[in-house]
Amino acid sequence: MNHTYPWYLTWPVIIVAFIFFWPAGLVLIYLRTQSGKNGAFAAASNKKVYIVLGIVLLLFGLTRFKHSVPMALFMIVGGCALIYFANTIAKKADRNKSYIDLLVNQGETSIDKVANKLNVKYDVALKELQTMKSLGILKGAVIDEQTRSISMSTVQNTAGEISNMVNSVTGAILGNASTDEASGTAQAAESPCPGCGAKYAGAKGTTITCSYCDTTFVLK
Repeated sequence: MNHTYPWYLTWPVIIVAFIFFWPAGLVLIYLRTQSGKNGAFAAASNKKVYIVLGIVLLLFGLTRFKHSVPMALFMIVGGCALIYFANTIAKKADRNKSYIDLLVNQGETSIDKVANKLNVKYDVALKELQTMKSLGILKGAVIDEQTRSISMSTVQNTAGEISNMVNSVTGAILGNASTDEASGTAQAAESPCPGCGAKYAGAKGTTITCSYCDTTFVLK
């Protein structure tokens, strides 16, 4: 199931917060990115929304100069801050997707190699991986600071494989998966999760719920 945000982290509330007091809006956006697994990746796709809000705030501030210079400057600073913040959190969300690709899809275990590939310092990569683990994204992952390595739980990976097989068989029985007309067998498919990029394989047409970001999608 896709992540559902609490009411105070929904877009209407965030937009109103920006209009009346933009620092509160920034805090709400940050909390949104830290709310559940999906939030750690959503900022990459929401970047345009944040930038548009920032531009609107800038323009609104420019129109306030004749009425109140302090208020105008307050709005303009807020617009600039939001645009900067949008780029910052979007880059972090992109890195989170890259962590998933390197650790889950490619099986990388060295944090140093991960940091080098993402062009960040070891300490930055370590901290972000620990944050992802605390959010439940890398649930079961073992981070060893002495060997500077990270290993994904075999239980987690096996659970994902079993889930895929069960879903594939169930989908085929219920007619949820596409079948080869000649053989009557389910067609194999592999698709990346649209939320975090983790790759899943199974019968074409099978519904998958990603164990890393909770995004639900269909194998194509």
